[in-house]
Amino acid sequence: MNAWLLPVPFDTERDDWGATLLAEWGASVVTPGQQALVIGAGTGRIGLALARAGAQVSFADDSIVALAAARQSFAQAKLTAQFFSTTDLTPSKLFDLVLINILWWSDNQRGAELINLAAQHTNAGGIVAIGGGKQAGLSGATTLLEQIVGPSVKTLYKKGHHVVMAFRPLHWQARPSQTTQHQLNHGDYALTIEATAGVFAQGQLDPASAMLLDAVPIQPNQRVLDLGCGAGILGMFLQQREATLALTYIDSTMVAIEATKRNLQTNQLTGRVLASDGIQAVNGEQFDLVVSNPPFHVGRVQSPQLAENLLKQAAQVLAPNGQLVIVANRFLRYEPLLETVLSNVHELAGDQRYKVLVGTKAN
Repeated sequence: MNAWLLPVPFDTERDDWGATLLAEWGASVVTPGQQALVIGAGTGRIGLALARAGAQVSFADDSIVALAAARQSFAQAKLTAQFFSTTDLTPSKLFDLVLINILWWSDNQRGAELINLAAQHTNAGGIVAIGGGKQAGLSGATTLLEQIVGPSVKTLYKKGHHVVMAFRPLHWQARPSQTTQHQLNHGDYALTIEATAGVFAQGQLDPASAMLLDAVPIQPNQRVLDLGCGAGILGMFLQQREATLALTYIDSTMVAIEATKRNLQTNQLTGRVLASDGIQAVNGEQFDLVVSNPPFHVGRVQSPQLAENLLKQAAQVLAPNGQLVIVANRFLRYEPLLETVLSNVHELAGDQRYKVLVGTKAN
């Protein structure tokens, strides 16, 4: 596979033993014509092994970037598959085998939701299997598999990684979804936010984002982009401060996109909400202000390059004299990168843990 087909951080799947074992084991147990689902698309590596073994393959993922990478891999291999967001997987679609690479889930709460989703879409007597290593949290994931699906069996082991499987019982009941909301306060403003697994901080106002909100300057009627919006908290607090702002929210995960839409509706706020690989959905537009708490990991994989790529793109959609305002961990050296694409880069606020940086697009 050519390097250009491997978006950051999904290129790490090449060296991931969890993916290697799931691909090897899945291809050994699936039979031609069986329906197989891979949750956590990566770059399509696991699905390719299943397809070459004769399975009818589908993918489900939170990330539109991962789905696009898997789709490219299948196109290059001249194989066919179906691709779903985890938020719109067809309820009536059932599979004989579901494989989950735990590397790509962000926390155990999201992991539990994905295992529950897997079992919902598995035929009675079908297999739900997880793959991963100790550092990715396999012990906790195995406990979740047993609690949600049933007794598990460790099947394949290499390099400290296992494949663990469970048969879906004939009489199995899905866990009911539990939606909770909480109130966030910042200064004189308050939001009611849904707690959403798989979204940064699960809809809480983390200290870094609060620091950005305290520091960011806004003006009436500005066009504002909340880049990597998560639950939409940054943009919504800014809109409460200044009702004339025109907000656009973009994120690469459908879980975040759907959460932002619900949170806007709950708080009676308006804005465009777009699924986007980087700035793709707004390329060619211009914004007076871009705000971001840029992600530097996907699931369990840390990748500072992910945030660096996003920041380079952000400068492209700034209007002349527009500003990019970000918050980051103190140890992340984004200043040299920002200085290559923006002028007057400096720190607006900070403490020992975090810093708020601003840069301006030249006129």
